Amino acid sequence: MRKSICLLILNFCLLSVTLGQQVINIGTMGLKPNSKDNAITYFKKALQQAKQYPSSKIVFPKGVYHFIPDIDAKPSDKTYIALELSGFKNLVIDGGGSEFIFHGRTIPFNVSKSENITLQHFSVDYDRPMVTQGEFVLVSDTAIHLKIDKKQYPYEIVNKKVWYLGKGWRSDKAKYGQVFDKKTGNIIPQTHDEPAGDFYAHEAKELKPGLISFKGPFNWIKRPEISNIITMYNYIYAANSFQFATCKDVNIKDITLYHGGSLAIYATATENIFIDNFDIIARESKQRLFANMADGIHLKGCKGLIKIENCEFNGGGDDFVNVHNMYAPIEEKLSSHKLLVKSFKGFHFGEGEDVWYVDVKTGQKVATNHIKSIKLINGTDWKGTFEVEFDKPISDLVDTADVMESAEWLPSVEIRNNRIMKRHRGTGIRATTPKKVLIEGNYFTTAGHALLIEGDLEGWMESGANEDMIIRNNVFDNCMTSGSVTGGRWEWGEAVIDITPSVLPTDEDSKPYHRNIIITNNKFLHFDYPILRARSVGNLQFTNNTLTRTYNYEPYTIVKANFLLEGCRDVKITGNQFSKDFLGKNISTTFMKKEDLTVGPEQGLKIENNGKLYTDKLEW
Repeated sequence: MRKSICLLILNFCLLSVTLGQQVINIGTMGLKPNSKDNAITYFKKALQQAKQYPSSKIVFPKGVYHFIPDIDAKPSDKTYIALELSGFKNLVIDGGGSEFIFHGRTIPFNVSKSENITLQHFSVDYDRPMVTQGEFVLVSDTAIHLKIDKKQYPYEIVNKKVWYLGKGWRSDKAKYGQVFDKKTGNIIPQTHDEPAGDFYAHEAKELKPGLISFKGPFNWIKRPEISNIITMYNYIYAANSFQFATCKDVNIKDITLYHGGSLAIYATATENIFIDNFDIIARESKQRLFANMADGIHLKGCKGLIKIENCEFNGGGDDFVNVHNMYAPIEEKLSSHKLLVKSFKGFHFGEGEDVWYVDVKTGQKVATNHIKSIKLINGTDWKGTFEVEFDKPISDLVDTADVMESAEWLPSVEIRNNRIMKRHRGTGIRATTPKKVLIEGNYFTTAGHALLIEGDLEGWMESGANEDMIIRNNVFDNCMTSGSVTGGRWEWGEAVIDITPSVLPTDEDSKPYHRNIIITNNKFLHFDYPILRARSVGNLQFTNNTLTRTYNYEPYTIVKANFLLEGCRDVKITGNQFSKDFLGKNISTTFMKKEDLTVGPEQGLKIENNGKLYTDKLEW
């Protein structure tokens, strides 16, 4: 009797679990781990089953799985999608610690119109990365010899030109070309993109399998040294790894991305994104120094809460995190209620939503309105022209040179306890949103600037103005080893923290673009001068931070001030501790009045305004 009762209780518990979430073991469908079977076929069957239940979990027995799209036999620049999910709710995909290998120029996961989606417990790699890595074994004015693992990075030479080969693709591109120190695995200090020039485009011949000779003379920025490693991108923005559009409640956790053909995570028009322990790292077991080929986490036009924590970024092709929306340029005023606006690489606002009109010269919001209807006139959603009709008359303050910005698709952001390392190009974190932003407890040792806060009204058109940002309890460890040497556009930053909206102050009364940015209780371990460059910020506080001089690298950067302030208002610098040997101990300001800056007397900082040293006896 006792046994029967126990069995009944056990069966009831199992039934309750099943009713709560249907578990679908993909192994029961015939897919064997560590085989060459195409996992896409079995995954599609599992998705069909999952559609039948209100809540489901697809589980992979631990192993290695290959995902091979139906790739055209003839090489092309076509991008394929391996795993397509649309219209799902309450779905978990659990890799069970497996390794997912993707073939071709392929997007692993494309998710749309779905809610409460969780991806967890697996790694992602490619059979043939879309990057080719080589080692310089001979360097002279007349010849470069490059050693390439031909098995890992297949290639062929046709008519003295190198072609890089993958399943379904063939490319002669070898762009970006970061050069790394073989011993440390980091980007060579004071180098940026293609310091070795375009040697890869020179006449080539194969001396033996895996050894290519390129014919000089060469035009390099910095002559590579023997044993330096170079990573050459065979495509640019080829295939994102995880794509989300018009989703809600996305969860990504315990995933390692060893390679991706573009952005690692890209989301648009998605509400609530939670990313935990998502590592984007070079696969050291294969001696690689690269991971994905663009931003790590790029979130555009999202809302709700974005939380990113416990991740490592080491080997990426651009920023670790970039959160923003898009400005839409106004082309023509069609009537009192209608505008013609442009889409530049997509924007997100729609019928029934509020928008702001923004003055491109000042960056200030001049009016709001409510969209009644919106329709595409020509082009595409990504890049086209739209007719937008509003409920209320358009303000007379709106000019055809101005822009529109969503007043609704604006997320709050929390970025905590991440490690952003020196092996990736560009920026650590970018975040522009008027909602609350918290950057806390992270470790930065970036090649470029650690933080870049923009608001771009003239280039990428990435909005908008921050109004509540806290940067606290982070460690900035020898960042900016590849910062700005000359001030050139493609150098990687002018200070450890750069706040540089495109809006340029014109006088001492210019209104600030950003507001309420608090930098407090951080540790800066730095070998050079520039810590903070800030333009057009109101209520900027740099307080209770510790700044310690290091000697790991030689000073070199173009900025020779610890604090470079331009058109800022209500700035407070106090309570900070500087090591005795810290370089500079100075502040440089322009377009600012004396009352715009408060510096604690204990700081002992020299202040220069418009090129003149300020003292209590010298008026600004």
